[in-house]
Parts: sequence; C-alpha cells; structure tokens
Amino acid sequence: MISSKSLKYTVRILLGTLIGVYLGIIVLLNIPYVQGKLSVFVTKELKNILNTEVSIGRIDMGLLNRIIVEDVLLHDRKNQEMLKVARLSAKFDLLPLLNGKVTISSVQLFGFTVNLNRETPESAPNFQFVLDAFASKDTVQKKNNLDLRINSLLIRRGKVSYDVLSEKETPGKFNPQHLRLRNIIANISLKALQNDSINAAIKRLSIEEEHSGFELKKLSLKVIGNDQRMKIENFAIDLPNTSLAMDTIHMDYDSLGAFDNLAQDVRFSFHLLPSQIALQDLSAFVPAFGSFKEKLQVEVQTDGTVNQLNCPHLSVSVGNHFYLRGDVSLQDLSHPENAYIFGNLSNLYADPEGIAFFVRNFSKNYNGVPPVLQHLGTVSFRGEVSGYFTDLVTYGQVRTDIGTIQTDVKLSSNKDKGYFSYSGAVKTKEFELGKMLGNKKLGKVTFNLDVNSSHYENQYPSVLLKGLVASIDYSDYNYENITLDGEYKQGGFTGKVALDDTNGSVILNGTINTASRGPTFNFQASIDKFRPHALHLTPNYEDTEISVKVKADFTGGSIDEMNGEINIDSLLFAAPETQYFLDNLKISAIRESENQKRLT
Repeated sequence: MISSKSLKYTVRILLGTLIGVYLGIIVLLNIPYVQGKLSVFVTKELKNILNTEVSIGRIDMGLLNRIIVEDVLLHDRKNQEMLKVARLSAKFDLLPLLNGKVTISSVQLFGFTVNLNRETPESAPNFQFVLDAFASKDTVQKKNNLDLRINSLLIRRGKVSYDVLSEKETPGKFNPQHLRLRNIIANISLKALQNDSINAAIKRLSIEEEHSGFELKKLSLKVIGNDQRMKIENFAIDLPNTSLAMDTIHMDYDSLGAFDNLAQDVRFSFHLLPSQIALQDLSAFVPAFGSFKEKLQVEVQTDGTVNQLNCPHLSVSVGNHFYLRGDVSLQDLSHPENAYIFGNLSNLYADPEGIAFFVRNFSKNYNGVPPVLQHLGTVSFRGEVSGYFTDLVTYGQVRTDIGTIQTDVKLSSNKDKGYFSYSGAVKTKEFELGKMLGNKKLGKVTFNLDVNSSHYENQYPSVLLKGLVASIDYSDYNYENITLDGEYKQGGFTGKVALDDTNGSVILNGTINTASRGPTFNFQASIDKFRPHALHLTPNYEDTEISVKVKADFTGGSIDEMNGEINIDSLLFAAPETQYFLDNLKISAIRESENQKRLT
C-alpha cells in the first residue's frame, strides 16, 4: 500500500516534470534557430496546401497562449502579391477551449496590404483558392457551434484594394468595382459572437478611399443582435467637415439570411439627431456636391428598408436664412443612379442670404448672386417633389417678394456635361417682371405658359414657349392677349407671336436674331390698327394708326450692312390731318463683292 508521503512525492515529481516540460518548450520556442525552423516548416506546409508562393519571416510563441507572426507574404495563383503582413499577434485563453469557447484577449494586425480582384463580376475572385483549400472536405454538413470572443482587435496601417478587371474605372467617384482603401485604423471589441447572436463595439474605425477621395475620419457604434432583431447604439460618424449622430437604430428581419439581400429584406428605423453636414464630404458619391463646402444642419426620422425608405420627418436648415420641412419617401437607394424620390414639402424658405448660400456652394467659380435671384427677395415653396435625383418634377407654389408663381415643372441636370433643363407649365398673376430683370420699362406680367428649356454652361439657353401672356406692362402701358408659340435659341426667337390689343393687332411669324455676329431676319408680319402713341411707344403721332404687311429675309443690323430683301405691302398711315397709303415697296440689297453692294 502506497503511503501518503509517497503519493505527495509522486505528485510533486509529476507537476515538476510538467512545469519543466512547459518551460522547456517555451524556452525552446524562443530560441531564434528554433523559430527560424518553425517558420520554414509552416511556410513549406502552406505552400503544399495552397500551391502558391508563401513566405513567413518569423514565428514567436510565448507561454503557449501568445503568437506573433511577422513578414507574411502570400501570392495568388497568377503569382501576384495578394497578402502582405508586417506583424500579426494574438493572445488567447487556454481554459475556455476545454468548453468549446474561443476567447482571445487581444489581436494586433499592423502594416498589412491586401490585393483582391476578379476578372468579371461573375468570375471567382483571386482568393477563392484559399477558401477552397481550408474548406471542410466532409460531405455531411455538421452544425458548427460558434462561440468566439475577442476583447481587443487593433488594426493599424492597413491597405486593401479590390478590382473587377472588366469594369471601367471612375476617377473622382466612388466605385465599388474599383476600391483603394488605405490608412485603415480600427479598435474593435467582440464581446460575443455565436451562431445566432452578436455583441460587439467599434470604438474607432477610420478609412480613406484613394480613387474617390472619400475619407471616413471616425466611425463608432455598439451592436447587439440575434437571429431576428438587432439594435445599434451610440452610432456616430465623423467626416472631414461633417459630424453625424443617431439615437438607437432598430433592425428587424426574418432570419440572418435576410442580410444576403439587405437592401430589400432588412427593416430598420432610426432618428438622425440634428447634425452638421458639409455635402462636399459626400462628393465621392454625388459629384455635384464637390464645391459645397459650408455646413447644413440636418435632422431625419426614417423607417423601412434601403429600397423602400420612408422619412416622415425631414428638416434641413442654414441658421435662420434657409429651412426645409417635409416628409420624403425614397425607392431603390441601393442603386443611387436609379433612386426615386417623392417629397411633400410643407415649407421651403430662403431669404437673400439663404439664396446666396446655395449659389455660393453650388458654383465652381462664385462671382456673386445673379441680379435676377437677388431681386426675388425672400423665396418660399410649398408643394410636391418627385422623380429621380437628376430628373425631378416640382408641383406647387413659389412665393417671392415680387410675386407668386404656380409650377408643374420637370427639372433635369447633368453636372458632368454642364447641362440643365426644365419643362412643364408655369403661370403667374401680376408678377413684377421688371423688378426681377432690373428693367424700369417693364412692369407686372400675367401669363400661363408651357415651357421647355435646355441650357449648357457658357451657352445661350434654348427655350420653347407656348401659351398666353394675358397682360404685361411696358412703358406704363398694359398690353393684353399676347400669344406665344416658338423657341428662343442662340439669342434669337423662331416661331409665332400674336398681339390682340385694343390699340393694335400684331402677328409675327418667323425668325429674328439680333444676338448673333450678323443679325438675321426672316419673318412675315401683319400689323393692323397699331397706335404707337396710345401704346406709349412714342410721345408723337397722337391718334395715329398704322397698318402694314411685311415680309423680310435679310441679314445685317443697318442699311449699310443689309444683305437680302424687305417687302412692304399695303402700308396705311392714318393721322387726324393726313392719310398715306403705299401699295407695295420692295427693298433689295445684294452684296456682289466684298467692296460692292447693289441696292434697289
């Protein structure tokens, strides 16, 4: 029978042996020669498994619960560098492994470069062979009871590139087919990750996207979720000149598989707290925001999915100079170029300083607010907005200091081509046109017009007009019943203008352009009982009427420059004391050479 003294001695010997072996292994693994051999062994095994170029500079294992790997290099199957890591270290707890749990105290990933690509959107990525090599060969699927905890994950000096080689690059614009992420810094805590739940916190994440210029200075959040719902707390984003903060984000879904189609199957709601936003920070996604440097204050409440998003409360303001209030719904936001918007604007207000704010921030070369906009004074709008971001329809009422305009207009733009257009119906009553244009001879106007206009930067606009100008003040006279049906283009007008006034009837049909280098006239005109004095066009010829028919086809701004002909027919000049009638007069000016002209 073994005595207690012998048993104690035996236990001491066994513990001493185990401790000695443990310490011996630690000492052995910290000998540079052994570390070098271990690196060579692991490198050789990985080469055989992956069938590609692999190298590892050093492997350091301390206390058997800490590992440091340095200078890792992995090529893809085309022998291109796919992964390069300067230092990867991890410290983990051994005892939880006995219960099937993986608890990692800390992970540090410093100085890494990842280069990923695929030939086409449908082809396998260049890292697929790594996934295949370590995939389970067991044909019978077994449930994996994941139970992982990482107290601290630190990432520094990271770079990641991704390219779909068949797709075009878009310099200056964010393109998920061509990514260049750099200066990746992260501090993440994964408190629990299981098959159906997560508890994690991102204390800091910052990234720069080189191709588009987008910069995420800081992202922080805390996420807790299971297989049907999730909440994200303390969500905050800092961009170079933007700070966004939200209250708790709630997400609901039928199963975790819904995240495979996140834009359609994951429902969420959140409240964007009043935040300062400089739209220039988002110019990588919307290039039109490139010059928008100053800040807006934005507050939004939302619910729905990415592709069916409702915003029952939307508020945008610039101090007391501009504010927008309304509710908005958006569709297909996962494809911004096809996103559709419908908004009910309960109030949109801009005083002169608010108008100057937007002109200043949407102008590449700001030269002040155009006088036309200055003369509007304070502007407000109530109505609806619908359509795509580059094709919007506005329906509602615009109020200004100089009058009110009712609109049902489509607005289209292409910032890259410097193109802007609008079309639809516009009507107003007693709008002070003269004040807007800074023309003292013009007064108020009342009209109902269909308009179709296009405008390229640094060019004359093209404007199609059709409708009735019921009245317009000019030179202290109120003209009535002017019908328009034509096009203003390149500084000239082509079409038909008809005036049916008590003091004269005028019908003009053709083209007149006085803005071109050589003025052109090609029109037919019929004037009947035209009273220039009564129309305040001249202080002379009181009680005089003029009737005439004119057909003109010539160029030039004077008789000396004229080239073409004018036909005057049935000219009647009737004054109180005299009357003159001219049956027909034809004037022709033909340039026979550079220095010779024939006038008949």
